[in-house]
Amino acid sequence: MWLLAVGMLLLSSHFANLWLRAMLQRRAGWFYLIMTVFMVTAFVDETAGMGVQQRISTYIFSHILSGDLFSLGLLASFTALTIILSAFHLSRSLRESGARVEHARATSIPMPESWGMLGHLIRLELLLLWRNRRPRHYLLVSLLFSTMYLIFMLGTKNAFPGFAFAALLGLFASGGFVLNYGQLMFGWDSSYYPALMTRNVPLRTLVKAKLIVLQLSCVGLFVLSFPLFMWFRPDLIPLHFTFLFYNAGITSVLILELASRNKQAINIGKSGGFFNYEGFSAKHWLWFIPTALPPVLFMMAMSNRAQLALIILATLGFVSVLLSDAWTRYFARGLTIRKHDMLEGFRNSAR
Repeated sequence: MWLLAVGMLLLSSHFANLWLRAMLQRRAGWFYLIMTVFMVTAFVDETAGMGVQQRISTYIFSHILSGDLFSLGLLASFTALTIILSAFHLSRSLRESGARVEHARATSIPMPESWGMLGHLIRLELLLLWRNRRPRHYLLVSLLFSTMYLIFMLGTKNAFPGFAFAALLGLFASGGFVLNYGQLMFGWDSSYYPALMTRNVPLRTLVKAKLIVLQLSCVGLFVLSFPLFMWFRPDLIPLHFTFLFYNAGITSVLILELASRNKQAINIGKSGGFFNYEGFSAKHWLWFIPTALPPVLFMMAMSNRAQLALIILATLGFVSVLLSDAWTRYFARGLTIRKHDMLEGFRNSAR
C-alpha cells in the first residue's frame, strides 16, 4: 500500500505539472494567480513554522503504513483529479492550437541617448521579451523559480544537505533567466534576423546588447531572491554572492555559446506551454551538463575548503565579466562565420 501510494503521488505530480503547463498556454492569468497564491501560502507556511505540507504527508503515509484504506483513497482521488484536469485542458489546448492571436503590448522603454546603438538594441530585446507571449512566459517562469522554488529549497534546511545541492541552488537563484531564456537568444530574432543582417548593425554591438541583458538578469534575480536567503538561510549568503558573479561571468557566456549556434526559427507569439519545444534540439537539453556540472563537481571536490572554493568561483566569474568585450568579439566572429547557415536554417524551419 505504501509503495502504491508513492506511485500515485508521482503520477499526481506529473499530471499536475501537465495541467499547469496547459493552463499556462490557455489561461496564463489563472496560471500566474494560482502560482502566486501557492508561493505566498508556502512562504507563510515555512516562516510560521506550521509545516502544513509535512503534516499532510505524515498523516496520509503514517495511516497508509497502518493499513488505512481511507488515506489511500484520498490520494487516489487526488491522482484521478489531476489526470482529469490535465486531460481536459490538454485536449482543449490541442484543439485551439494556432487559433489564438495576441496583440503586442504597447510598452515603451526609454534608453539614454548616450547609449547609442547599444541602448536601442537592449531596448528592442526588452520589448521583444515583454510584448511577446512565449519570451514573456520564460521571464515569468524564471521569476517563479527564483521565489517559490527557493522558498521550498531554503525552507527545508536538512532535506538537501551537501555542496552539490548548494551549487545547483546558486545556479538557479540568480541564473534562472539565463538558463531558460538565454538558450534561444538569437532564435528569438529569427523572424527578422535577415533584416538585422542587412542593416548597419555591428555584430559586436548586437552580441554585447544580448550579453548585457543576460548579465543584468543575474543582478535582478539576485536582488529578488536575496531576502529569501536572508530569511531562511543566512549561512548561504556568501554562496549567493559567489554565484551572482559566476552566473554573470561564466554561465551567461556558456549559454550564449549555445545560443549563437541556433538555426531553428521560433514563433514568439505562441505560448511557451505544453508541447511547444520549437527552437530546441538535443544539444539544448544536453548543454545543461557542461553548464551545471563543473561548479557542482568543484564544490564537491572542495568540500573541506568551502570558503576557498567560493572565492575561486567568484573570482573566475568576476574576471569573465571584465573580459566581456573579448567575449563579444569572439561571438561576433562566430556569428560572422555562421551567418549564412543561420539565415538558411531560420528560413527553412519557418516554412
